Amino acid sequence: MASLLPQIDHMNYRFTREYMDRCTRHWRDIRGVEIVKFAVAALVLDTSDNILVCRHSPREGESVNNATGAVTETLRYLESSHDVTETALEGLARCLKEEHDIPIENIDDAELSFAGPGSYFLGEWPVGIIDGVKSTYSSVNVVLRTTNPSIFTEKQGRVSEEINGNEFMPIHNAMNTHPKRPGYLGWLQSMDEYMSEFDMRNSQPIEWPNSYIPTGEDARAPFN
Repeated sequence: MASLLPQIDHMNYRFTREYMDRCTRHWRDIRGVEIVKFAVAALVLDTSDNILVCRHSPREGESVNNATGAVTETLRYLESSHDVTETALEGLARCLKEEHDIPIENIDDAELSFAGPGSYFLGEWPVGIIDGVKSTYSSVNVVLRTTNPSIFTEKQGRVSEEINGNEFMPIHNAMNTHPKRPGYLGWLQSMDEYMSEFDMRNSQPIEWPNSYIPTGEDARAPFN
């Protein structure tokens, strides 16, 4: 299996220009997959672990706690709407299939994990530079485990090929600890803190790749 970061050191946060660039291109390209109705901002499939991550980003002025609540309410809504016997996982899968033509099969073999301490939690993830200003978006995540690696349809094109080709590094593994906040995935408070920690831990400067600087709509793509 092709690995974007074959030498990644999770404890030391060893990232590369290629990884940052790849993540950015991925989020840009996948922006068309969005479930506005349920406030889930974007989807990414990590086929190495068969994990589908549903991301919700708080809007401007919204606190992280509110964003967490939004995801909680999303799950409650999915559980209570359409079919009272339907679980949140089944409801989300059905929504993806019926409203967005993104099939999720083998639901009986899947399990749901809520984003928070003790479960998969990406914390803040830097997604772009807008108008020359470094920006970090807070996000909370609902993680679905599924045995089906073929979530994305052909209309996603190159993104589908990249992901199904196992070329996309699992980002939840890359941020599985934080020295200041042990016990769960850490929060990176700003892009400056993010970059300075990598510099400090790697004892070498990290250049920001030019290809990582999207503009206009592309810069905001994951949360359009």
